[in-house]
Amino acid sequence: MLGREPQQELLSLPASKLLHRDEAMSRLELTHRFDITGEVISVKNYRWSFTNPYYQVDLGLAWGPRVAEYKRKLRFYQGARWLMWSSQEAMDELTQNDIQTHVGNLHLIPAEGRKEVDKAIHWMETGDLVRVKGYLVRIFGAAGEVIATSSTARDDSGNGACEIIWVEELQIGTKIYR
Repeated sequence: MLGREPQQELLSLPASKLLHRDEAMSRLELTHRFDITGEVISVKNYRWSFTNPYYQVDLGLAWGPRVAEYKRKLRFYQGARWLMWSSQEAMDELTQNDIQTHVGNLHLIPAEGRKEVDKAIHWMETGDLVRVKGYLVRIFGAAGEVIATSSTARDDSGNGACEIIWVEELQIGTKIYR
């Protein structure tokens, strides 16, 4: 399944969910169905720093036919809500583009009432094979302002390139959490 590209489907009408977090009301807009399978290359729990009321865990995920090569040639690390990589050898533009389109930083929001999903999000480790199913989202504050928007492209990078996912199902290895 690592060779499969992420599956994404635009919803004809975005669905809304109200969230009560940190004693404030927010609205979550589900914009796309999303299903991604890959290998965890990095995982970071932001329980104490760079926190926000929506997601604590960022997941660095790689997919596609070159995952084993990425793991051999690259060093992945996360900090300040960013997933970064470095290499000891020069990379041509085609390889850099392939890495950019097959590695992602996922901000994971456990769906309301999905206690098993919430727990499992904190259990993932580097090297795990995972499948994340849910929705890409846009988050609005109490006054209607946009707080965060998920990327809907796989070829972007930098600020705003992360997928923000309302997770309804998480599979780690053969175990499925709903």
